[in-house]
Amino acid sequence: MDSLHDSAGDSKSSVCQCAPKPTVHRWSPGLAVAVCVLMSLSSISVCLLMSFKTLQLEQRLKMELDRATQFNPAHGSFFDEDGSLVPELSTSVGKLVEEKVMVLMPKSRTTRDVGQECACPPAAVKNQVQQINSELAIIPGSLTKELQPLDISVNRAFKVKLEAA
Repeated sequence: MDSLHDSAGDSKSSVCQCAPKPTVHRWSPGLAVAVCVLMSLSSISVCLLMSFKTLQLEQRLKMELDRATQFNPAHGSFFDEDGSLVPELSTSVGKLVEEKVMVLMPKSRTTRDVGQECACPPAAVKNQVQQINSELAIIPGSLTKELQPLDISVNRAFKVKLEAA
């Protein structure tokens, strides 16, 4: 009986060893290699194409520069022998530079001299505010952005548009 059992076990194991693998399992390792090779070849072709296009652009640029120097003489007439700008142009260029600097430079503000006396509103203003059942609050200039956020965010944009109109 053991011999039958052993021979049956051997036949099962031999059947499992001899069974062909599915096609997917046979090609799966090669598929990853094929994808890597394909991606490598495509990256090499893109590099070659970019090199070729760059070479074409460089040649066109050289051709355009050659053509420009043939038709337009060099701007050496704007400079003196020592390399400085011609005096006729230096004044106008200087003015343009000063205008641009003035526009781009941040505006400096000077502080106002305020005496030690109270800068409170007059009594007439206080009385009018009390008559309309409102409260008067004096906000120091340095605290406007913290105490009146609408003045910074909403009202400022509105005032700028109003002044522009």
